[in-house]
Amino acid sequence: MEADREFKSTFFAGFFSEPDNARELYNALKDTNYDKDTPIEITTIKDVYSKENKKNDVSFTIDNKFVIILEHQSTINNNMPIRCLMYVARVYEQIIKSRDALNEKLRKIPTPEFIVLYNGKRKFPSEQTLKLSDAYEVNEPNTKFGSLELIVKIININPGFNNNLMQKSKTLNAYTSFCEHVEIEQQNGYDKNEAVKRAVEWEKHKVFWVNL
Repeated sequence: MEADREFKSTFFAGFFSEPDNARELYNALKDTNYDKDTPIEITTIKDVYSKENKKNDVSFTIDNKFVIILEHQSTINNNMPIRCLMYVARVYEQIIKSRDALNEKLRKIPTPEFIVLYNGKRKFPSEQTLKLSDAYEVNEPNTKFGSLELIVKIININPGFNNNLMQKSKTLNAYTSFCEHVEIEQQNGYDKNEAVKRAVEWEKHKVFWVNL
């Protein structure tokens, strides 16, 4: 099978669409202690900002209190806030039935959080935020009637960055290690398809020896 051109996102979605891995990553990101009995619901849907039949990397609710929109990026897209806005609207459509939204009684919804994990090759700080309001033609944050804001947190997961996060999430550490090994294999002359295969075998071999 041909390796996906965007293999990093493909494997990222595979790793963190598993509820246990999603819970572990959330605990690491937010320094929380949700245990295995905490309900996780995967809410990933078809991509709403692409003509292709792709999906957002991962979205999930945890304990019915938070909805997490989680992306992997090899290049930073400054339009992430508007993309996340369009995406979370669809997620809320899944969570809330249309008739509930029309009721007079306030319908509580999970609090949204938007996180991008970056492991591209360009120089990038340890953390950065992008704001929806930066895209407004007229940005008036103190306007009388208020304005819509959405903040995306970008976290650099390249080697040497955010080591504390890596120590807390074995799954994220394994994912970044895998991506790094794919790049090493490509530097050794293997095409992407073969590099991915070799990296998968390398990870299996590493897990075997760690578990001995």
